[in-house]
Amino acid sequence: MNALTYVHGQEVPTFQTLAKFIRENVNRHAVIVALQKIPTAYWPAEEAKPLLKSIIASIRQVPVEERMAPAAIDALQFGDALTVLLPADTARTIRKDLAGLRVRVIRVGTVLEQMRYDVDRIVVQAGKLVEILLENSDMMPHNFVITCLGAFEEIGLLAEATATQPGAPRREYVRASAEILLASRLLQPREVQKLSFTAPTQAGVHPYVCTYPGHWRRMYGALYVVDDLEQYLAAPETYLAAHPLPIADLPLNSTRPRKE
Repeated sequence: MNALTYVHGQEVPTFQTLAKFIRENVNRHAVIVALQKIPTAYWPAEEAKPLLKSIIASIRQVPVEERMAPAAIDALQFGDALTVLLPADTARTIRKDLAGLRVRVIRVGTVLEQMRYDVDRIVVQAGKLVEILLENSDMMPHNFVITCLGAFEEIGLLAEATATQPGAPRREYVRASAEILLASRLLQPREVQKLSFTAPTQAGVHPYVCTYPGHWRRMYGALYVVDDLEQYLAAPETYLAAHPLPIADLPLNSTRPRKE
């Protein structure tokens, strides 16, 4: 399934081929993970309603205390992404259904042997509590550090400059700084950590980065803090056009995905 998503020029047929497995509840989680590798521009709009119906029905059968498991989180995030393909009124109704099913959790993983996170952009509601589930599926250690606006390079250089100082491993390669909003442990391969984080009250684009020595120049992403998450999810580009968020950290303007 993952391999199919890398076949250029076949994105739409691949999506249609794999989508049926979600409706039939066959390897649903594996399919959801695979389909999200296909750019949303190739997602067929006619697939949105049946997929959402299947996803919502399956999540309703999951006990509330188990809805923070990776499979449930991925399904709900995929559902949010699918609503962009629907008419505005329908999308608004379905997003409310999805919101009523979720414990607000965002999963962030790592990509094997590529020194990058599996999500380049995270979007959160300003001032709201968020649970971040960090999973390291790579074969090298990584952490997850959110910085203040414009502090990406400062924190990266600080981590690099202090990496050989005594105690650096004990402090997880995170140097104390007022410019750091949140920092995880240094996760070894296959380790998981849940982080509670209250988003800044002011909208903006914050970097998140791995500060393990040598990683920060490549392993980073953008945390978008928005005033209206529902409006953003309804039409991301339209929302950002109407509510522009200046990016103070130049690397976050890079075209994604980054290529070798």
